[in-house]
Amino acid sequence: FTGPAYPVNPKYDEVLGRKCFRSISDLPGPVDLVFAAVPGEGTPAILEESARCGVKAVVINASGFADAGAEGRILQDRVAALARDNGIALCGPNNNGLMNFLDRTMLCVPSPPPGAKSGSVAVVSQSGSVSFALSRDRARMGLAYVISAGNEAVLSVADYLSAVVRDERVRIVLLFLESIRRPAEFAAAAAGAGRLGKPVIAVKV
Repeated sequence: FTGPAYPVNPKYDEVLGRKCFRSISDLPGPVDLVFAAVPGEGTPAILEESARCGVKAVVINASGFADAGAEGRILQDRVAALARDNGIALCGPNNNGLMNFLDRTMLCVPSPPPGAKSGSVAVVSQSGSVSFALSRDRARMGLAYVISAGNEAVLSVADYLSAVVRDERVRIVLLFLESIRRPAEFAAAAAGAGRLGKPVIAVKV
């Protein structure tokens, strides 16, 4: 990614040679997205500060939400409500984030594969381990996007599918599904891909 990227952590003055800021509010300018690399219980505060600063997208990769029982479900509902009330596109939680190979923008926990070849195949997976494995692209398909959907507190597979098929650089979409949480929206997104002549290959486990 060639644009500005700001580390935020009150414990450090510098991270990897970059000036580190104490909070999102201290950043020198507006940002498009916040990657919240904090434990689950710290995410509501991140969402609240992001909303105050006009941030419109947040990735939460922490677990301990609906994947962890009743208390986690309450936390996830709180985070989802904060995102929806403030118009924030929320990816996750409990996911690996996303890789945009076409624009060299990696918003993810695992390191991007070295020397990855970009191409026209978009991958959307509800399994973090499957998204990681496919991101290695051992078949040399040529990847456009690899998106790990996680718990889908706000954005769902349907949203990601609708978005990637609208990218003219994407020719085919691979889906790895454990459940279809929003069937009507998913059906509409798949129909939209069909209208654009873009095949969708889905594995439902």
